[in-house]
Amino acid sequence: MAGDGQLGRLLREAASSLVQDLPRSFARVTLLSKEKNQLINCAVHQIRADGIDLRKETRFSLDRLPWHRLTLSARRPMVVNQDDPESLMSQQEARLIMDERINSAILVPVMLHDSPVGIISVGEMRNWGRQPLTEEEITFVKHKADQLSLALKEALLRRSNEHL
Repeated sequence: MAGDGQLGRLLREAASSLVQDLPRSFARVTLLSKEKNQLINCAVHQIRADGIDLRKETRFSLDRLPWHRLTLSARRPMVVNQDDPESLMSQQEARLIMDERINSAILVPVMLHDSPVGIISVGEMRNWGRQPLTEEEITFVKHKADQLSLALKEALLRRSNEHL
């Protein structure tokens, strides 16, 4: 479904908007695989072309992404702050799907029919003291996740109508 032209464009626009409008270092949109054991990269955008090592993998195993698994199972946003031991993301997880030098991030589930189907992740390279994540920014990312949910519903409806 992520390969649908219109949907793919919307996912890329969402990632770009998150980076430009907040502004933050990078954003990634991933969708859950059919087997529900991997996240599939659908869109990624970073504020600068260099300086951030966003891995170009297309699939990420959830076994190696505890924060992302928690976001999906809790069905709510998770805030990562590398300066706070209570909300610290492991270097392994950061290296796999973000950049090991991130200082903060927000992970927001994308929901479809009350089930998580993906995650929007927005990361920041600047330290928390200089650039903390605000409630308004978290609300903005949640709003983008809601928009993507509606787009996914529309794509599913369109696909089912094509088969009638």
